[in-house]
Amino acid sequence: MVMIRPAATYEFWKNQYGAKGAPIANLGEEAFRTKPGEFISYVVFRKGDKGVWFQSMGWKAGGAQNFSAARLIELAKIAASRL
Repeated sequence: MVMIRPAATYEFWKNQYGAKGAPIANLGEEAFRTKPGEFISYVVFRKGDKGVWFQSMGWKAGGAQNFSAARLIELAKIAASRL
């Protein structure tokens, strides 16, 4: 799932979920992600007047996450380069 919202929404996300997450360097102007091992994995960043949320839920057969945190960060960096 991908959501693109105004930067004010990023501030809401940061207040709600940022303290539970881990910061990410070199992604937009500010970014954080879920800590490893969570069922719902997300990467959230702010760039200019936009807040962007990438999320993956669930697990593949055998127990692997659908998208690793590294893959979500890679996708988020691609999106940030296009904003």
